[in-house]
Amino acid sequence: MPYPIRGGFTVTIAGTSTVTGEFDLVRLVAKLEPPLAPLKNSFVVLSVIADVTFYGRDQAGNAVSATGSVQINFGDFSS
Repeated sequence: MPYPIRGGFTVTIAGTSTVTGEFDLVRLVAKLEPPLAPLKNSFVVLSVIADVTFYGRDQAGNAVSATGSVQINFGDFSS
């Protein structure tokens, strides 16, 4: 089972507006460790689902959170 990732990510959302931001779903070092490293130079594709939860506070100091899931396909797509 992969290790959870914790880190900082900041956006400010005004009212009902929408914002766009970027964050890493996979640690760079994870690509050098099993189960991802053995995928190099192979035709195997590993499909996983990452559950992502953001925690924060609104302008009034109230705790807020949002959770979603995203599918990630790992493989050696260079060839």
